[in-house]
Amino acid sequence: FLSVRMNNLLPNQVYDAIVVGLGGVGSFALRSLAKKKSRVLGLERFQSGHELGSSHGASRLFRHAYFEHPNYVPLCLKSTKMFQDLCDWKRKKETISPHVPLLERCGVLVVSDRRTGENGGFEFIERCRNSAERYDIPVELLNSDQMRKILGNEFKVKDNMAGVLEPGAG
Repeated sequence: FLSVRMNNLLPNQVYDAIVVGLGGVGSFALRSLAKKKSRVLGLERFQSGHELGSSHGASRLFRHAYFEHPNYVPLCLKSTKMFQDLCDWKRKKETISPHVPLLERCGVLVVSDRRTGENGGFEFIERCRNSAERYDIPVELLNSDQMRKILGNEFKVKDNMAGVLEPGAG
């Protein structure tokens, strides 16, 4: 693994892989490649830890019952496993207390009020459910009354809403 500034790059150097952008995803890709390849290079336009990318801020959401397309689910599951491994490694190396986890499974509730699916159903929720069923991801389908019971007065839940709760997400 090579980490150099742009003005220190060798003009004729050959790399097995080059990762452009070293935010959360790019850094993770670089780390994964560095474990398998001898010469990888990571390029970042801005300074480390900048706030111009999609991964700035204090937290991120992760989920597996992926509505975008079920083909993403294996990648989501693998990345969660890899982040869990990184968390375990960090916990062993950490000397400060209390431990602050990189990954926290607190559950994610996906909510929709748009009926666009088959038979007037909630397409967004149906797609989450389909991904969950295909890959045995535990989820709970919720109607408006069930969501109100869980959320109390924290959020305004309309009568025409549906949700899917994924306890293993965070």
